Amino acid sequence: MTVGLPGAGVPGIPTQPDPAAEAERRQERVESAAGQFEGLLIQQLVSVMRSTVGGEGGMFGSGAGSEMYAHMFDQSFADSLTAAGGMGMRSTIERSMLGPAAYQRMMEQRNDTALRPLTPFEPRTVGEVIEARPPAGSVLSGMTGRLQGIARQMLGSDGVATQWGRAGRLTEADLASDFATEGPDGVAAFNVRDAAGFEDNYKCNLFAFEMARRAGFEVPLVGRTRGWGYMGPDGVTADANAGQLRGEWGEVVTGETAESLDSAIVRGDRAFMLTGSSVDGRSGHMGVVERVHEVDYDEQGRVQRVVFDGWEGRSRGAMHLTRRTWNRYGNPGGEDARGGFDSIHIIALRRPQDGTRPERPIHENANASVHDAARMGESEENRSFSSSSTSDRPNESSETHP
Repeated sequence: MTVGLPGAGVPGIPTQPDPAAEAERRQERVESAAGQFEGLLIQQLVSVMRSTVGGEGGMFGSGAGSEMYAHMFDQSFADSLTAAGGMGMRSTIERSMLGPAAYQRMMEQRNDTALRPLTPFEPRTVGEVIEARPPAGSVLSGMTGRLQGIARQMLGSDGVATQWGRAGRLTEADLASDFATEGPDGVAAFNVRDAAGFEDNYKCNLFAFEMARRAGFEVPLVGRTRGWGYMGPDGVTADANAGQLRGEWGEVVTGETAESLDSAIVRGDRAFMLTGSSVDGRSGHMGVVERVHEVDYDEQGRVQRVVFDGWEGRSRGAMHLTRRTWNRYGNPGGEDARGGFDSIHIIALRRPQDGTRPERPIHENANASVHDAARMGESEENRSFSSSSTSDRPNESSETHP
């Protein structure tokens, strides 16, 4: 077997393809095909419109060369209209063929000058920056201190909770919310058994939101095929891109400096979560922040790289990570790096108002549960959105109560 060597150019020995060059060539082919397809559609439209012109033989008479002149006119007119921007079909075709992430990169390349802000982005500072902050790994008080206490319970003595890995199977002891609503079809409970414990699924969002809920922070719920469940990372990131989280369970704080974020953590008055969407069909990701070391932004204020300590649900389980790096695509490097993100956002968590539940449904209703409704059928109290049960709620006076 012949193995290609990067950069080798030796006759008879194939070189490995350059992914960037391959992507550029594919983009050029897609642009060309989309333009040709739109031109053909416009030509057909022009032909039909011209045929409706009254008079014998139409615009070009009925002589021997009329059809040739008509075709030349249609083609020339269609080419000119396509070159001038067409009718908007080309961009739709390009987006469909390339995918959203690759199409976005292409548009950024086309409009680099137009998209560049007049003044470079300057990260902002919120509150007083604490210069002498305790070292990473220190026990914290306040809001992030609550997360530390819950993490110790959820991860156990060995520091890795394998049930939160892709192959793991969760139970109601893991996803412990007693949230439920009553609908015309029956009870819509929190989704656990009806989802087969999410076995063989990535669970980063489930771990992050369950950890936040147990620590007493608001979390978003969506209506699933059966019952309620936590929102996925791609949906959260899409909301963050729009600058507004549905359900108002948190605040998008992307744009703050690392010093501002970490000082808020040390003061104890704020806690944060990370969310990201990926390119090329990869799933998005979520994590809970313990400390913030670095945040790099581009000229438009988008996160290019963030280095933090925190907790994530990964392929082999949930765990604590130090100096973990998330990179937007095109920004390799860092310790224990996760790259290829299309968008990364920082979200400040919120505490529920007195007397309200931490779960914040962003949909009006959910379909009835089957297996999960059966496990909740023992208590009529749990069958209402306004349930007064506190068996699963955070203890407001304790930093570590589940």
